[in-house]
This record gives sequence, C-alpha cells and structure tokens, in this order.
Amino acid sequence: MRHVSRWGMVCCLTLEWLALGVWVGGGLVLIGAVIPAVFNTFGGQDSGGLFVTRAFEGYHRFMIGGLTLLWIALWYRWWSGDSMVAVGQSEMLVLAGITAITGMILLWLHPSAA
Repeated sequence: MRHVSRWGMVCCLTLEWLALGVWVGGGLVLIGAVIPAVFNTFGGQDSGGLFVTRAFEGYHRFMIGGLTLLWIALWYRWWSGDSMVAVGQSEMLVLAGITAITGMILLWLHPSAA
C-alpha cells in the first residue's frame, strides 16, 4: 500500500462523484427537459433539431471531461492500494459501460445526426 494523502483521496472521491453527477444528471436534463421543451417551443424539427444539436455539442465536452475525471480517479484509487477505496469489478463494468455509451454517442450517433 502506498502512502497517499487523506485530503488527496477526499478530493479524488469528491471529483469522482461530481463527474458522475455531471454525466448522469446532464443526460437526464437534456433528454427529459431540454429536448421536449425545444421541440415544443420552436415548433418544428428543423429549427428545434439545429438547437438540440448545438446543445449536445456542448454536452459532449462535459461527457469527455467527466469520463476523464472518472478514469483518473479510478486509477488513483487503484494506485493507492488502500482497501477502503478499492476498485471493484462492478465499478469497472459501470465505467466501461459509460465509456461505451459516450463513444457510441460521439462517434456513431452524432455524426449521423448532422
């Protein structure tokens, strides 16, 4: 077990929860509130679609930043070797799933929507 700062681990875990909240919460807000409001307000698929495309372009930056923070925090916790914050298999599967979803959105869905 390596000696890591207690405050370093607290910051790591805080950033990890913040990144996960941005990733999940941002997606829920976009899907549940922004998209229906835009299409109901602008009245058409053409103008509403252009606005939603721009909103998703901004959200992509949050997705990539959140994933980067999650992977760095996971690596730091694994590197520390502390059994209290050990990285579990289920956590790795969730992060791999989030990465796959983000990759699918960025590389496959977004270019075909433009």
